[in-house]
Amino acid sequence: MAGWRSEVERLKRIPEDEIMEKLKLSFNGLKEIEKEIFLDIVCFFKGKKKAYISRVLDSFNFYPDIGIKVLIEKSLVTVSEGRILMHPLIQEMGCNIVRQKAPEEPGKHSRLWVKEDICHVLAREKESDHPFLSQLDCHLEEISVVYFFFFAVR
Repeated sequence: MAGWRSEVERLKRIPEDEIMEKLKLSFNGLKEIEKEIFLDIVCFFKGKKKAYISRVLDSFNFYPDIGIKVLIEKSLVTVSEGRILMHPLIQEMGCNIVRQKAPEEPGKHSRLWVKEDICHVLAREKESDHPFLSQLDCHLEEISVVYFFFFAVR
């Protein structure tokens, strides 16, 4: 963690766009499966227990033990007290990666984690008579709706 503090102090002197580009170098060096694991952690699992994350990702055949180890080696995530953590700038970079292909169209994002975006997409899909989504009510308050949607569309 001391290394991160030093890096953060150094990065404070660099403009934000440059910071994001430098952080993205680590992401770009990942294999596709590692990128998927990273983006899932960014959007859904930051701060969750590593064992839980591993079980969920393993259910999708993502080989999380190896993938998470690589993310740690690349300093994209850390593990503290059994939980996977990351610096807010790294999380912001990951969120930007998910949004970059269609910033104004959440329905085209590979992941949805913001309640308003989920409700927007569900409302549009309801209009199209999608059989699965026509049963859903977008006024769910629990964060589990994020996980529900995540697993339903995978």
